[in-house]
Amino acid sequence: MWPPYLTGFSNETRRLEKNNLIATPKFTERQTSESNIDTILWLLPSFRTSSYLLWPRFSYNSATSTLKIYTMASRIHEITVGFLYQHFIRLFDQVFSKTQRDRITICTNLRVNGFTEEYRSSIKTPDIGIFVRNDDNTQDELKWALEIGFSQKYDDLQDDLRLWLVGQPACSMAVLINITESPDYQCPLDFDLAICDELDTPQEGAQITAREFSLEGEYGPVMFKGYQWVGRISEVFLEIWTRNPRTGDLRRKGRRMPIIPPSEPSPQLDLADFLFDDNPQMTFFDWDDFRAKLKDSLRFLAVWRCREWLRISQQCAGSAGDRSYSSRAQQ
Repeated sequence: MWPPYLTGFSNETRRLEKNNLIATPKFTERQTSESNIDTILWLLPSFRTSSYLLWPRFSYNSATSTLKIYTMASRIHEITVGFLYQHFIRLFDQVFSKTQRDRITICTNLRVNGFTEEYRSSIKTPDIGIFVRNDDNTQDELKWALEIGFSQKYDDLQDDLRLWLVGQPACSMAVLINITESPDYQCPLDFDLAICDELDTPQEGAQITAREFSLEGEYGPVMFKGYQWVGRISEVFLEIWTRNPRTGDLRRKGRRMPIIPPSEPSPQLDLADFLFDDNPQMTFFDWDDFRAKLKDSLRFLAVWRCREWLRISQQCAGSAGDRSYSSRAQQ
């Protein structure tokens, strides 16, 4: 039995899954008092186990008393994380000494606590966090945090950046990459298995493959059987945020830097701004490679969404469901 203050989470999660197919990293947001947070977190499987790979993922902002519960990340989200993570691994091996490299830890799914100020009870997982062991070897300090937005509102992402830069005093830079799908995704079909016969669509998820999905433009939309399963990726941009040394508040460093459509100069970072200031080095992100990876991912995202439509339609029809694939492994 859900406690009264948790009923909204359960009902809202079911509503999102049934009426607005969850295929991007959407979240359920709910305001709650700090006295209830321990009970809420204990009910989340990912909090009760030692495995940090389990979903749903959550964050709690104690300054706003807001708990966010995230569903599985999308393929586009994970491709973006992987692109940046691999670049940092290669770059750090090239430009830093072994002593410096041994002090650095790059994490992609690590829950962070130990916040200060009004954020002291907060918990958050950056999409990528770069940590450096401090001089007295007692703590790994967060120096750089990445937040990727694919379905979140820009204001919510700003709250996340503030959490990192204000709540983690050692964090000197937070980067936002925002990806816009136009229009916002809505499942194009009713959850009705009879539609499979009408459209001559397989009723086994594994038989729905990217072969029959067509990419209509450079970055979408993606169509299947006359229906749109992924919209056009109309914009991707990067912003760099730091703290104002005088006021301690957030400030954007430079302008918003477009990735789609491409721009010159391409977005790059100075490592001295957040790591070792005696070793200035620039990143050399190959954004052409990123754009190619993102473009390639769109049909596979469409396949995942279509399979999810089939799975939920089977559940609505009282079917046992398609056991021939694991939908969570196909993002």
